[in-house]
Amino acid sequence: MIDKYKVIKEITSGTEGTVFLAIDDTTKCFAIKVYKKSVDIDRLFDLNKYNRSQLKHLNILLPIKYIKTADYTVSIMKYYTYDLFKYKRTFQNLTLYEIRIIMKQILDCVNFLKQKKVLHNDLKIENILINNLDIVIIDFGLACSESYPFRLVNSKITSLEKKEYPYFAPEVLNGELVSHKSDIWCCGVIFYDLICSVSFNPENRMLGSNDPECIQFYESMIHNIPSLRFDADILLLNSFFAKLYSFINCLLEYEDFQIKFGSLDYDIQKKKNRLICKQNNKIIYNFKCFCHNKIFCTYVHKYESLVRRPEIKLIYYIVTDSNGSRLIQHATIDILRILQNIYVEIECFKKK
Repeated sequence: MIDKYKVIKEITSGTEGTVFLAIDDTTKCFAIKVYKKSVDIDRLFDLNKYNRSQLKHLNILLPIKYIKTADYTVSIMKYYTYDLFKYKRTFQNLTLYEIRIIMKQILDCVNFLKQKKVLHNDLKIENILINNLDIVIIDFGLACSESYPFRLVNSKITSLEKKEYPYFAPEVLNGELVSHKSDIWCCGVIFYDLICSVSFNPENRMLGSNDPECIQFYESMIHNIPSLRFDADILLLNSFFAKLYSFINCLLEYEDFQIKFGSLDYDIQKKKNRLICKQNNKIIYNFKCFCHNKIFCTYVHKYESLVRRPEIKLIYYIVTDSNGSRLIQHATIDILRILQNIYVEIECFKKK
């Protein structure tokens, strides 16, 4: 027993400690990480305090709490059955649809971290948990502020040693400072591992796919020159994700209406080029379509120089909520699913 938690079995072991499956007195499952005594616990606590205040995001899993005694320090977290490595090994070949959903969420998170000026520095499929295609990124033990980067490798290492850290970018393995671009390299390695039947090999990193969209998307992340790797916000506009938005139509194609969205208890009002979602008379989401007049969509101006690139597909559709306004392609997957369900409701409403 650890506090009120009964340990069931060991899940995995790493450099910081060992993770166990445990249940509380209601038999609800949790993951408990028991840290090695060599871990700097004070830094861990400071990091968690910062993370809990600054890194609240759908796709980030942070400890629920820490327990510190004279004998051990543990963190309590929500339990997920699989990490991405075990998920792929269990379910074999993933479909491109599943990979799109997974990569969309990973890049959503990396884009959020860039906005917060935080580097994860340890992105890999073992540090991504999954449940029903919903993913969370874990293990911020190597994370740092973009303002205070450090070197993960102090000097150049041998080719043999590099194979042990394939998710580290080439410049990181050469002793340079970590950066947002090194996190993007990690995203490319994750994509490779999801697409291919073998693990990523930095010496032979050709993608095992003939799909042109997959290849150009992959090459946008895997490049020896960091400046030539696309940032997460641009990668989210890549045509590789276009099929996730195929349900979106211009709102001016529909008559104005007002309906009750029963499954989410939302009141939906369509007015000209806007969809307004209210809950208890409070606006939760405001979707706005600029398909008819793109020049008024100020949120795409910074990306307009990219429009002529064949791999970039801009959708002139904005969502506004308590976190501000942004392109629908920069919204989290839960908002995208809500919008998709609303369009289903709209189509049903039209048929009545």
